[in-house]
Amino acid sequence: MPQELIRRVLTVIWLFIFTFWMATSRGKNVTNFFHSFTNIRSTSIVLFEIICFYQVLLPVNTTIPLGSWNTLLGVSGIILTIGGAGLASWAKLVMGKSWGRPAQHDKKVQSALVTSGPFVFSRNPLYLGLLVLFIGQQIALHSYFILLSPLFFLAIKMAVSAEEKLLVAHFGKSYTAYQSRVSRFFSLDNIRILL
Repeated sequence: MPQELIRRVLTVIWLFIFTFWMATSRGKNVTNFFHSFTNIRSTSIVLFEIICFYQVLLPVNTTIPLGSWNTLLGVSGIILTIGGAGLASWAKLVMGKSWGRPAQHDKKVQSALVTSGPFVFSRNPLYLGLLVLFIGQQIALHSYFILLSPLFFLAIKMAVSAEEKLLVAHFGKSYTAYQSRVSRFFSLDNIRILL
């Protein structure tokens, strides 16, 4: 699959994500984006999003030559990218007004514990979706940046740990009960519950 076609598809995916985020943020998105830089956990996640966006708009040659695997990896990466974008968008839509900056919790805005939709099988489907999106994009582009995936996962894990402490403090037993039922990121047991 030609790299130019892959970049065009990824550009469409990112335009969808950007438009969806702006439409569902009710004016908070720009403020949240700049406030994200006040917290190191938030900053690292925003930086990975910028890397992904930058890769698509201003292509840098970070491609690993893979010969006959190009098409299979290109298609597989695009499917993963779409799946990650879909999961993150679904999670944000379900969160509604409860969505906020990474690694933070605004008690006034985020007053309801969200446990429906993708939150049935993952306590952090938005972060999981972003991680899958990042990995999928790197696979589609055959990029050396895939080596950054463990760092991105570490940044997400740090943000989640900070958020969980805030959620336990705010929601108490209802959140700890939710923690005991649903995995932090993903579990096949939780998928079986849906079926």
